[in-house]
Amino acid sequence: MIEPKQIQAEASEKMMSAVMYLDDALAQIRAGKASPRILDSIRVDYYGAMSPLANVSTITTPDARTIQIMPWEKKMLSDIERAIINSNLGLAPNNNGESIRLILPPLTEERRRDLAKQCKNETETAKVSVRNARRDAIDVLKKQIKEGLPEDAVQGAINAISNADMLIIGGTSLKVYPAASYIQYFKGKHIVVINREELDVNLDMKDDLFIRGSLGEVFKEL
Repeated sequence: MIEPKQIQAEASEKMMSAVMYLDDALAQIRAGKASPRILDSIRVDYYGAMSPLANVSTITTPDARTIQIMPWEKKMLSDIERAIINSNLGLAPNNNGESIRLILPPLTEERRRDLAKQCKNETETAKVSVRNARRDAIDVLKKQIKEGLPEDAVQGAINAISNADMLIIGGTSLKVYPAASYIQYFKGKHIVVINREELDVNLDMKDDLFIRGSLGEVFKEL
């Protein structure tokens, strides 16, 4: 039995990975402004290891449309130049024997459309990853509920409900078991129901409160 907090933590980690992927992907898209992160995908051979360009050189942006690469060892100039040419950045490196300069051309209308399409595709990829992480977590939780909650968790819920003076029921039809069966243990005075639709369950709420709406919307207003 996996603890709910662990399931949530694993799902959050997967979602954060998707967000980080999107951040990196968008940063590497060549728009109209110079940024060292455009070169994040470039790798060069450094003593037998393929290393990120930022690990073997100093990368600066002298102005809004220029990137300057100063390798730590001049013998790497040709390797860096070749790596940029072979990449999909579409930039022509200018090697002056001391450093490499990249000039970002103005964006054409066609290039703007391509960038918008690329951004949309990367965003959709990240969205799918987030949805999958959420779906997987929900599936695991549903399976565990179906198979039965841990005995100590069930007893803890029953004790809390039995000793409560007020019970707040939110976002449920009270038709899903075993959770729906816990209502019978409430012996307090007041019940508050927050739900989109009235419950088709007799809770004897003559003097209590029913709030129509989603749980998230109501709590957001509190």
